[in-house]
Amino acid sequence: MSSLRLSHLLQQFYRHAVPCLPVVEAEGDRFLGFILRAEIDRRASDLERLQEEFTRIPSALLHTQISDEALHALGEKSPVPVLDELGREHTRWPKSELYRRMAALEEEQRDDDDDARVHDLLAIRPDDPLHLVADVGQTRGDPSEDI
Repeated sequence: MSSLRLSHLLQQFYRHAVPCLPVVEAEGDRFLGFILRAEIDRRASDLERLQEEFTRIPSALLHTQISDEALHALGEKSPVPVLDELGREHTRWPKSELYRRMAALEEEQRDDDDDARVHDLLAIRPDDPLHLVADVGQTRGDPSEDI
């Protein structure tokens, strides 16, 4: 299995001269977010971290939103270079595809947030009165005996 170093990601930024790069899954092409040059530079200031090996771009480095300035600078590079999660150049997107993928990711996150809120609302805690009622119903025995 190949390894990925921060130094390799830094080279990608030197090659493309952009403040951020979009990242997609290596298999499936799903947009995961952006890696930011400023964050790679900050981590690269520690030489040990620069040589640290990963199997893929760590999720901690992926950002789902970028500043308007970064988006503008990236759009100027159209077609936009896109990396896969293994740090390899995967493809290039026209500006319209970049915006479409960003909107889809935002929608996906909104759906995930909605699902999490519903799950939280439906979760029954052990101290919840509904949980106690459910426990009582389970300990009563066979409901056919009540007839």
